[in-house]
Amino acid sequence: MITTLAVVDAAELIRIGIREVISASDQMKLVGEFTHLEQANGFFENTPVHVLVLGNTHTYAKLVQDLTKLHQQVPDMKVLLLANSFNVEQIEELSMIGVLGFVCKDEQLANTLLFAVHPVARGELFLSPRVARSLLKANQGDETNPLNPRQMQVVHYMVQYLTPQEIAVKMKVSPSSIYSLQHRIRQVLGVKTTGQILIEAMKRGWVGQEGEAKS
Repeated sequence: MITTLAVVDAAELIRIGIREVISASDQMKLVGEFTHLEQANGFFENTPVHVLVLGNTHTYAKLVQDLTKLHQQVPDMKVLLLANSFNVEQIEELSMIGVLGFVCKDEQLANTLLFAVHPVARGELFLSPRVARSLLKANQGDETNPLNPRQMQVVHYMVQYLTPQEIAVKMKVSPSSIYSLQHRIRQVLGVKTTGQILIEAMKRGWVGQEGEAKS
């Protein structure tokens, strides 16, 4: 299946770089390119876009306002956001209005975008390595871990952005077992979505600097 993307960024160099990355992949197709969201008025309602790559050049309040409106108009479209930095509270809030990918603008976009697009298109949270490192520095983490070793093993594979089917192969169990484990993890951590498991793992310091779950 081809993943369709649109890019919105005021910086021409960013748009050119993203265009080149997408054109080099036979699994992605660029269907729209704009300098700002207002320019794309009506486009997303009429053109199927799986993932919007959005460069944030507005204040955070304006970003939330724009994305809330966009999420109401096209709730199935996922957003991969490029910004200078993120904090946990922003990630939690933005993930509720369609933003699932968080990438710092000064990262190597070629490698990061190729790795990020597919989990975001599947509806999974993606934190780039630099975002993960910045969150780790900002949070001391919780030394107490309510998850058992098997549940932590699932988290270990989740932070590598493996699908439940791929995790099942690694752990030599059925996919339904992985779904059950993820459901139990959500209950234990008091979160509602699979993406929030990753956010909670970051807050508690369970994820290493390169995105690997700590043992």
